[in-house]
Amino acid sequence: MKISTYVTNKFINFTSINLAQPEKEKSDMLIFKMSEEKDNARLKSELLDVFDKHIKQEAEIKSRGIYYKSEVLQKMYLNFFEALENVKDITTEKLIEILDKTEPGNNELKEEYRYKTVSLEKTLTSAKDSQIKDFLNPPNTLVYKSDANEQEREQMSKKIQDLAESTKLKEREKNVLKGKGKGVSTKELAEENGVSRTIINNLYNNAIAKIQNEQGLLPEKFNDIAESLINRYNLKIEKNEIINTFINNTNTLSKKPEKLFEYIEKTAALLKISPEDLITAELRQPALFLQKPETIFDNVSKTSKLLGTKFEDFTKAALKQPQLFYQKPETILGNINRTSKSLNIKSEDFTKAALKQPVLFCLKPETILKKLNNASKLLQITPEDFIQAAFKQPALFLQKPETIFDNVSKNSKLLGINPKDFTENALKMPQLFCLKPETLVKKVKIIQYYKKIQNKDSNKIVTSLQTDGKLYETILNYLVKKSDGLKTAIDKKNFVRYLSNSNRIYNFEIPNHEIAKDFIAFAKEFSDKNFGKQIFSFKIT
Repeated sequence: MKISTYVTNKFINFTSINLAQPEKEKSDMLIFKMSEEKDNARLKSELLDVFDKHIKQEAEIKSRGIYYKSEVLQKMYLNFFEALENVKDITTEKLIEILDKTEPGNNELKEEYRYKTVSLEKTLTSAKDSQIKDFLNPPNTLVYKSDANEQEREQMSKKIQDLAESTKLKEREKNVLKGKGKGVSTKELAEENGVSRTIINNLYNNAIAKIQNEQGLLPEKFNDIAESLINRYNLKIEKNEIINTFINNTNTLSKKPEKLFEYIEKTAALLKISPEDLITAELRQPALFLQKPETIFDNVSKTSKLLGTKFEDFTKAALKQPQLFYQKPETILGNINRTSKSLNIKSEDFTKAALKQPVLFCLKPETILKKLNNASKLLQITPEDFIQAAFKQPALFLQKPETIFDNVSKNSKLLGINPKDFTENALKMPQLFCLKPETLVKKVKIIQYYKKIQNKDSNKIVTSLQTDGKLYETILNYLVKKSDGLKTAIDKKNFVRYLSNSNRIYNFEIPNHEIAKDFIAFAKEFSDKNFGKQIFSFKIT
């Protein structure tokens, strides 16, 4: 889809110069003195010193990549000094107003924007051979032609709105794109949304990148960087996953590729981790791509010292919860101390739990306390008992109280026992609180099948916290032991070695059961993985 875009002076709203209070007072004093003195060249020079940085900033904004900045700056300086010719009628406020109303005209317009329209397609694809930072700066593609009539402007605005609606954009991105299409300035959009101009620019750039991607016009840089990351660091990550991350966080590509690689390698070296692990964390928290290696290292060092943990332990936690790499150490320590105090526990105990579930470092103490109280109330146990269980299974600090209660209710019903009895068992094995009913039922059935193979009572309901694979391996171990006439089970660590040394093909008869097919499938996969051939044969009786 080609969308024509135009340049206007009339419909672009610029920012306003804002002087700090000391600057305002100095300006008022200098203008007053100028009205009293005939030879005031020195005073004009001092007044320019007050305004100079503001004029330059405003010229940068007004040029917007469409106008020559040097020409716009020269025009503002000219208006500044012309205003001071009538110094008796001028005030600081009037001087600011004159500068604010200075608008670039056709004389300041860049050649490529004169006497023709610029299509969105052309603007977006023309950046393919330029640096990423160049095309990510707002190109001002959605502005209007100065001599366009109202009907033309309405048609253009309609096209831009259609484009925003037809592309998979977030609501905030749509609003920014539509606002830009109507000529609303970045400052106004920032004020309307209660965010910084940087965020508005990021939303705008993300929207443009998504449009490029939808139209098959995404600059090659996105693909090139994704491929470079994969090849350079042997990443086991899909290329599209990397590209999508950058499309949704275009500001992360403001660095040149070589600088990006330098940051990754230096950060990984400082943290003593692999670049692959770091990049995996950065893709989950793209702001990390912009953080200086020294800043990340200092944060980890200071935080681990404040918490009394090992540097490498906190680094592992941060890899699971990447925002910890740049969150202020004092904030993390404050969260730990306030949470420990509200739960009436030792801060080092809570820190140990948080190292296993790093998101706990980031949660507000009030959130954790509320969940704990609600869960203990629903389970009819003391908060102290729940805390002790959560220390053994830190995921309980994160679970919704209703989910825990629901698990207890359904699991106790499935097992045919009283919820209170299930809760008492779960306090000893807290993982039971987290088991979904369907998971628990599967484990019970596997154990019942194991008992049936052993010719033991298989009606008794018993559960386990081992994975299904470990339970199946236990059954396989028993069958081998029985077949080889061994008195005791084979050591689990040496099971594979034992089978290799035995050099046998095992033929087993096993009872029919709904779990049998799953067990046979596991045994075949186990055999193929460890021996490259099938050493087990099964007959269901």
